[in-house]
Amino acid sequence: TVYKCGPLIDLCRGPHVRHTGKIKAFAVTKNSSTYWEGKADAESLQRIYGISFPDTKQLKEWQHFQAEAAKRDHRKIGREQELFMFHELTPGSCFFLPKGTVIYNTLV
Repeated sequence: TVYKCGPLIDLCRGPHVRHTGKIKAFAVTKNSSTYWEGKADAESLQRIYGISFPDTKQLKEWQHFQAEAAKRDHRKIGREQELFMFHELTPGSCFFLPKGTVIYNTLV
């Protein structure tokens, strides 16, 4: 999507905060680096992902919610219960293990 805030036009989910004074709590969620235009001899760029809240209580609630959601992540639970696996050469493909195949065949 396109989001506009004053003269800034950004291709992101938005919204942007009009004034940084409204941010009372902030957390960096992840970061990554890349080369400009994907060229290894070009300048390295940093991308920082973060989230902000108007008070620290909301930040703490969000962090608690994220921690609880991570415990219930189906990708983690499925591996722990030996239902399926992923291979590094095909990270988007799920391979059912014997226990997972029984559940899948029962459902289908």
